[in-house]
Amino acid sequence: MNILSFLGQIGRYARVGTMIARDSVKSRLQSEQGISFTEFSYQLLQAYDFWYLYHNHGCRIQLGGSDQWGNITAGTDLIHRMPFGQDKNDTGIITSRGRDSADNAYGLTIPLLTTASGEKFGKSAGNAIWLDESKTSAFDIYQFFVKTADTDVEKFLKLFTLLPISEISRVMAEHQLSPEGFAAQRLLATEVTELIHGESGVNKALCATEVLFGNQLDSIQKYSQDDFAEAFAHDQRMVSVSKNEVTGKSLGEIAVLVGSCKSKSEATRLARGGGLYWNNQPVDDSKWVPSVSAGDYIGQGTIGIIRTGKTNYRL
Repeated sequence: MNILSFLGQIGRYARVGTMIARDSVKSRLQSEQGISFTEFSYQLLQAYDFWYLYHNHGCRIQLGGSDQWGNITAGTDLIHRMPFGQDKNDTGIITSRGRDSADNAYGLTIPLLTTASGEKFGKSAGNAIWLDESKTSAFDIYQFFVKTADTDVEKFLKLFTLLPISEISRVMAEHQLSPEGFAAQRLLATEVTELIHGESGVNKALCATEVLFGNQLDSIQKYSQDDFAEAFAHDQRMVSVSKNEVTGKSLGEIAVLVGSCKSKSEATRLARGGGLYWNNQPVDDSKWVPSVSAGDYIGQGTIGIIRTGKTNYRL
C-alpha cells in the first residue's frame, strides 16, 4: 500500500481535531520535544490495522497498555466510519460499501507496568522480556526478577504471582530483616518462572544460575550433561565444539576458539590480571591445559565454563 492510497482512501475518514484531542498527542504537543508527523500519524496506521483485522479475521477486541487507549479508540472509530466490501479500486484499497454498520468492536486497556522510577517495561524502553523461551530463556526470566529493586518487589509479588497476601506479607517481613538475602526477589523469580515455563523451567534457571554465579565447584558438578543442555538450550553463551578441537589446547587457545577472547595475548593479559576463569575458578596462566582425565571438565566430562571479566561467559 503506498502513502497516497492510504491518505486518499483511509485518511479521509480521520478527523484532525479528534486526533489532536487524544491525551497521548495532547501531552506531546505541550512538551518541549513536541511530536513528529510520524508519531502523530501512527494512531491512524494502528486504527487501520484494527479495521483490517476486524473485517478480514473477525478480530473484535484490541488489548493494550493504558498508553494505547487513543490508538485503540481510533481503530473502533474507523471501524464504524469506513465501510467494508469486496470491491477494490486500482489502488488496491477496499472502498465499496459492505456492512450497514460495524457492531461489537471493543478496546480494552490495562495499567502500564512501571518501575519505582516510573520507567515502563517494553520493547521501546529496551527492557522487554518475552514469554517465548527462544527470545527470553527461563534463566533470563529468573534473573530479570531476581534483580527487582526492593521498592518494587512487593508490588510485583502481588501483580505477578498467585501467592496469598499472607505469604507475601511474611516474606516481605523476612526481607526487611535481612534484605541482603534477597528472599523476596528469589521467591518472585521462582514463582514467575514457574508460571511461564513450569517446574522444569525453574530447575533450568537454577542450574544456569549456579553455573554462572556459583563460586563452589561442587555446586555445579552435580549437574549432568543433559541438565546443562536444557538450561542453556536457547542461550548464545553455549558453544558446541568437538573434543578434537580442544584436546591438548591451552585455556587461552580455547578462549579464542569459543569467542571469549579476541587473541591469545588478550587471554594472557586477563589471566595475569585475575580476569580469566575456568569453571568459576581464577586461572593465572593462560597456557594451562584443561584435561578430561584430570576432571577439569564437568557435566560428565563434556562441559567447561570460561569466564572473562565479571559477566562474559562461554560454556
